[in-house]
Amino acid sequence: MSSVSVRVTFSIRFSSPVPLSRLNEHKGFLKERGVYLLTRGLPKRPLHTAPNVFYIGKAISETIFSRAQKHANAIIRAKHKTGTSKTRPGRRFRAFCEKIGYRLTDLWLIPGKMNDRRSFEVSCAEEWLLWNYKRKNRLLPQANTHVANDL
Repeated sequence: MSSVSVRVTFSIRFSSPVPLSRLNEHKGFLKERGVYLLTRGLPKRPLHTAPNVFYIGKAISETIFSRAQKHANAIIRAKHKTGTSKTRPGRRFRAFCEKIGYRLTDLWLIPGKMNDRRSFEVSCAEEWLLWNYKRKNRLLPQANTHVANDL
C-alpha cells in the first residue's frame, strides 16, 4: 500500500467586524468569496477559536454578503410576502436563534476574504477553521451542524 502526502496552502484576509444588523451598509465590501465567522459580542482574539464564535461558514458559489444575509434572515425569522420563511436553517442554528430571542443585537460578521478562483482552498479553510475550533474548545461552534465524522 502506498502513502500520499498532500499539502494545501491558503491565505485568509480577515477584515474588520461588521454588525450583522448593518449588513446592507457594507454590501459592496462583502461582495467577495471566502470564509466567515459569526460572533456574539465583539470578536475576541484569536478570532477563529474565540469562544464567542457561534458559526463558521464559507461562501463559494455566492458572496460573503449573501451568505451573511441568509443568516441574518434566519435569525430574525424573515418571511416572504407569501408568508413562507426566507431561509431554512439547520437544527442547531434554529436553537441558537431561539436562545438569543431572534434578535441581531450584538451579533458580528468577520469576513475572511480568499482567492475566489480556487474554491477548493475556501472549502479546506472552512474545514480547518472548524477542526481547529473544535480542537481548542472541544465542541463545534454552537450554531454549526456537524459536517464531518472526523472533526
